[in-house]
Parts: sequence; C-alpha cells; structure tokens
Amino acid sequence: MSEEELEPFYRSAERGELTTAQEMKLAYEEQIGRNVHKTTIYDILKRHGWRKILPRGRHPKAESEAQETFKKTSPKPSKKRKKIENRMITGQ
Repeated sequence: MSEEELEPFYRSAERGELTTAQEMKLAYEEQIGRNVHKTTIYDILKRHGWRKILPRGRHPKAESEAQETFKKTSPKPSKKRKKIENRMITGQ
C-alpha cells in the first residue's frame, strides 16, 4: 500500500476514529483483487511506521482504590521485563 492508499485511514485517525487491521485488509484485498493473509497488513503498517496505540481497557466494576493499593504493594518488575516492555512501546 502506498501513502495515497493509506490516506483514508490517516484522515479517519485524525478525526479520532479507530481503524482496524481487518478494515485495512478488506480495503487492500478489494484493491488488488485477491485475498491476503493478515500478516501482510501488519507488515505494511510496520513499514509505514504505524503502531498500535490504545488505552488499556477498564472493567466497569473495577475498584480504583484496590488497584492503586495493588500498584503500591506489588513487587517491581525485573530489569529484563522493563527492557522487553520498552521494546514493545518503542517498536525496536
């Protein structure tokens, strides 16, 4: 997919709308006239510098106070885990 072909998805993202890889996959398949595996879309997204940025979901019955207490009393993550999480966030 070229920058032009990604333009509709850029515009919807600028409006704050979520775009799924499935939507992109369907649009791409329609454009090229054949089915592709979902990893094809993820490869295209990676090549164009797109990454998944979503807030972590919260359960409606979640207890904020209990969660804060857990955060304060839980053991700190290991350096190895921090390194892995950092790679996931930065995409390196």
